[in-house]
Amino acid sequence: KSETNSNLQIKQFEEKAPCVQLDNIIGLWTGNFSLFDLPLVEFARQLTVWSTTRYYAIQRSELLDCAWNVPRLKYRAPNVIALTDHMNKLSQWVIYSILSENNVNKRIEKMETLIKLGNLLFEMNNYFDGASIILAFIAPQLDNLTLHKARLKQETQDTLTELIEFCQPADNYAPLRKKQTEALNNRNPVMPLISILLQDIFQTSTNAENYVDGLINVLKCKRVYKCIVDLEVFMREKYCFLSIDQVQAKIDQFQDYDENLLFDLAASVEKQLKKDDA
Repeated sequence: KSETNSNLQIKQFEEKAPCVQLDNIIGLWTGNFSLFDLPLVEFARQLTVWSTTRYYAIQRSELLDCAWNVPRLKYRAPNVIALTDHMNKLSQWVIYSILSENNVNKRIEKMETLIKLGNLLFEMNNYFDGASIILAFIAPQLDNLTLHKARLKQETQDTLTELIEFCQPADNYAPLRKKQTEALNNRNPVMPLISILLQDIFQTSTNAENYVDGLINVLKCKRVYKCIVDLEVFMREKYCFLSIDQVQAKIDQFQDYDENLLFDLAASVEKQLKKDDA
């Protein structure tokens, strides 16, 4: 009976999910394709699938005692650590994808594409992956590409400026928090910027003593509990996108890049463009 119910749930999920958009990607089944070959909407969906799969799997034990941030307790927080690592790796993938492109016009095109992808993720209420992509553009390696940014379409430049402003930590990320809450209140699925929520848990957990006059600090426990519930509430409304195994495998392969390598590439491509313009 449980197997029948499970099959029924899978069938209902597949019927509800939007059709996968692959266009005419060559090499999908062999893995010999680039993520840039995907239609942007499908790329955004697959990033969302990867992140939400781990987000929905987070257990409270991963959040207690700030386990993700304590070396001896990290084994308790596999999903939280996977997400925080992914955020850094996605940003570095964005930087490397742009800087490793030898052709100037294709490099500009990739910048345009990635900014559009970030914007699309924000429109899907996936603020986690959207911010990971957009914040890559204020990393030193890309922030210094002034000549490249000047070649972006004005509309793209305006979008980038708006999204960067939206991701700023001023007022404890007030604009971003407001957007996340509004989307949630409208019963839309939301993938929040988890680093904000983890910051809330960390600060609440470390800003007060566990015991007061020899007794458990119940007020602190209640505040930590509320922060955990604030993170869990985003699991209430779930995204309904079909997973593409080959694309998920590509996302799994995001890696860390040597900072010096990225700085060298950035200096080289900007110098090249300056020389071409001279």
